[in-house]
Amino acid sequence: MYRAVMLPLDGSQFSEQALPLASTLAQRCGAQLKVVHVHEPQSEPDWDEITPFRYEGVERAEREWNGNAVKLEQEYLAQHIPAECKVIEGDVVACLEEEIADSDPDLIVMATHGRSGISRAWIGSVADNLVRHIHKPILLIRAREADQQSVELRTDNIMVTLDGSQLAESVLKHALEIAEPSKTKITLLRIVPPAYVATEFNALVQSDARLRERVDAAHDYLNVLATKLGVEGYLVDTEVVVSAFAAGAILDYAEQNNVDVICMATHGRSGMKRLLLGSVADKVLRGSNRPVLLYRP
Repeated sequence: MYRAVMLPLDGSQFSEQALPLASTLAQRCGAQLKVVHVHEPQSEPDWDEITPFRYEGVERAEREWNGNAVKLEQEYLAQHIPAECKVIEGDVVACLEEEIADSDPDLIVMATHGRSGISRAWIGSVADNLVRHIHKPILLIRAREADQQSVELRTDNIMVTLDGSQLAESVLKHALEIAEPSKTKITLLRIVPPAYVATEFNALVQSDARLRERVDAAHDYLNVLATKLGVEGYLVDTEVVVSAFAAGAILDYAEQNNVDVICMATHGRSGMKRLLLGSVADKVLRGSNRPVLLYRP
């Protein structure tokens, strides 16, 4: 059972859209909701490079300004956020990583804009960073720019994507934590790429026989997991989809079947070191308009 759920806020209405979802989830799991806000202190410019003169009171003024800002942020959280709130000061990513290590939450809930460039508040880039470095499940929601309404938690239909590896299966326990036994339908989805064989002319052609073998093996694998979960009282369905584009197939299935939450494991790697599962999770996160639960074991 989850004991603590952490919700980082960046001071924007976008990030606060995740509050009702995090609160509902914490209540359902019997966990404590902890809200964390990081105040980034205003840095002092290098006055010596700008002018030979220096305002003697600038350091004190900076400290007072930052102190007043922190006080206002603490008062705002205390008045508007119905949960335990904490304001810490420093670099956002470093502070959140340290707070996560110290408080050891079982789940992190964050809103992300899914945008890039100067229009993105820190919550988007920080979410990217935490997903790649924190070994905690992170439930990410896409904030709604149009109406800025809060995102409600729905878990009637949860989808767990699997690739046959133990790493991918590691997200299952976290999917079960947010599910409601005997109510939530859990769909175990596996994407199978088309099978190709080389001809005598070294050309690649699709092999129907090999593809059938892959699909049958995928069904057998999912059925074993579904049977185990069924014994524990969960409503489980399985689905195998053939596609050369795993991320697109996952997003299409979620859209067509009205999935409430997509659950995936990820390596959290970037660049040349990122393996297939990591890149697929990244594409799903950026392309999904529904909550995505990512876990880096």
